[in-house]
Amino acid sequence: MEKKYIINPRYILRNESDKIVLLMKPDPVSPTSICVLHPIYAMILCFVDGCPIKEAGVKASNYLGIGKKEIMNIILPLIENKKIIKGYESIFPKDFLIEYKSGMERRKYNPDDFHCSNLNLKLSRLKAPADIICNITMKCYTDCVYCYADRHGHLNYKMSPDKICNIIDEAYNLGVVSFKLMGGDIFQYKEWEIILEKLKSYGYNPCLSTKYPLKEKDVCKLKEILDDKIPLQISLDTLIPKNVKSILHVRGEQYKDNIVSFIELLEKYEVNYIIHTVLNLYNDSLEDIKSIEDHIINRKFLREWFVDSAKCSMYLPYDYSYYKPSKENVIKIASYLENLSKSIDSFKIHIPKIVKNHNKIDQEKKSKIFNSRVSCSGNVSSMYILPDGKVTICEELYWHPHFIIGDLNLNCICLVLK
Repeated sequence: MEKKYIINPRYILRNESDKIVLLMKPDPVSPTSICVLHPIYAMILCFVDGCPIKEAGVKASNYLGIGKKEIMNIILPLIENKKIIKGYESIFPKDFLIEYKSGMERRKYNPDDFHCSNLNLKLSRLKAPADIICNITMKCYTDCVYCYADRHGHLNYKMSPDKICNIIDEAYNLGVVSFKLMGGDIFQYKEWEIILEKLKSYGYNPCLSTKYPLKEKDVCKLKEILDDKIPLQISLDTLIPKNVKSILHVRGEQYKDNIVSFIELLEKYEVNYIIHTVLNLYNDSLEDIKSIEDHIINRKFLREWFVDSAKCSMYLPYDYSYYKPSKENVIKIASYLENLSKSIDSFKIHIPKIVKNHNKIDQEKKSKIFNSRVSCSGNVSSMYILPDGKVTICEELYWHPHFIIGDLNLNCICLVLK
């Protein structure tokens, strides 16, 4: 039987009026990325929709009035290509066309939808975002000493589940490839199940992070909803009760018991998860690291253990020095974890690094670091939705009035961007 092909489901084509953009859906290890395509390429490739490749070539040739040989010269190199391929003012990522097998997701495109005017094949601000982050609540179960969020005065801000679901509907219809959730703690939003079910219905699989020790019925629900490829993140800094209390401002002994029970439930229901530990003044010791190690060392569904140093927060009433981990202690912990990682193959350990003080770097080096940074997607290809429906350009700016670009209680996503 002749093989059939489709555009890789990870890739989405979208008309931006003056260009076609190729949006690459993120996965657990790769972020969303964007390529520009000439509209003629999009018109040709939309015929590769689950039919044999020769049939797609004939259809494209008839539609465009271009010779079949020229069409096939464009299509054939893109079949399961293992290298990036460059075309005219266009870039095609790896495995652009793949063999279609029954049950695979396939998008149907209409070549008439790829006509553009006033071509501009340079990447520029998108008319609709590629990525959306929606902060559904500023509420947390804990009150972390190193909290990075602007929670003061914003704890009761909340959109209804219907409103958030309508935003998700619109995002999908606009071709948004990634819809992530943030908090606060997502599980402090009472109707979190409704939101996750809606996201799942569109193939959005956000990575969820929590410090809240979920109960058994909630873990069962998560098992139904979560994609096994994207583990749940548990933020766990120590299991020494007095240090738990100092860092999270909760009852240490009770929290320890509850979070260990939560981990055991994840194991029972075979939910993949990762642990994230933030080193600070109150847990930068080997004893704290070992307190966690003792409870996770033989777990079957733990995939990774990330250990980082706390960073400076803009929204705390005290200085970084109040909770900054000791450089010497971080080095000791890194050395210990390096050795531990050599004896463990069931999960990966990410070793902590010393947080650099950029205020002590000379201006020349600062400029070099700044100029080599990753390009910011804020107000170009992404948007950040706050719990009250207002939209800002960056997750760290929150309600700063200079960067609020709209309100989804008043306008749709497209009008906010305009």
